[in-house]
Amino acid sequence: MKTLNKTLICTALVGASALALAPLANATPELEVAIGSGGCSTVKTTSNTGLVSWTGTDSSVHFTAITLDATGVPISGPPDYLNSDTLDVHSTGSGTLYLCVTETGLSGPISTHALSSFASSELPRGWTVSETTYADAADTAFGTADTLGTHAFTATGFATSLSALSISGTFSLTEIYKISADSGGTTSDSIDIAETPEPATLALLAVGLLGTAIGLRRRRRS
Repeated sequence: MKTLNKTLICTALVGASALALAPLANATPELEVAIGSGGCSTVKTTSNTGLVSWTGTDSSVHFTAITLDATGVPISGPPDYLNSDTLDVHSTGSGTLYLCVTETGLSGPISTHALSSFASSELPRGWTVSETTYADAADTAFGTADTLGTHAFTATGFATSLSALSISGTFSLTEIYKISADSGGTTSDSIDIAETPEPATLALLAVGLLGTAIGLRRRRRS
């Protein structure tokens, strides 16, 4: 009986760990970066290596020295699937800039939750940076079918949003920054989309870990 209990505990632990850490399959993942004064209108760079670094300007709305580094599958890998971790934007005047990062060619099926993490580490007084994440089951570049999370910064800070994500087939993930400046200055911001296990999977993992701890404790006593 004790052997059976140990077997069940080990099975639960291994199964839960596999579900929690299983990598997300991908077909032909591709990263794209686009900017515009009214939305994601102008594609600036494309990469199918899982890594993109882009530097440019949008002089039509006084934004200069724009720098963006982003990673996706397979560079990021589980649990992070799209991470624009270095965004620096300098403006010489007032205006609005949309900066958009999308990753297409991701494939499921997955039934879990997505954790969107938003941050602003430098933000001039009077500026607003709105950060929003999306998933699109149609695998559309810069698709905004399902909103995962959003946060508007008027001062530096950090925020997260957890949302259900259940998709079968290929899909895309998109991160959009809307930067509104009323004067010259520089902002530094980031967005990360990570997969998190379903609550049931976490519970199963917790049971497995607890059972293993109890088993080890009894073994040490004997």
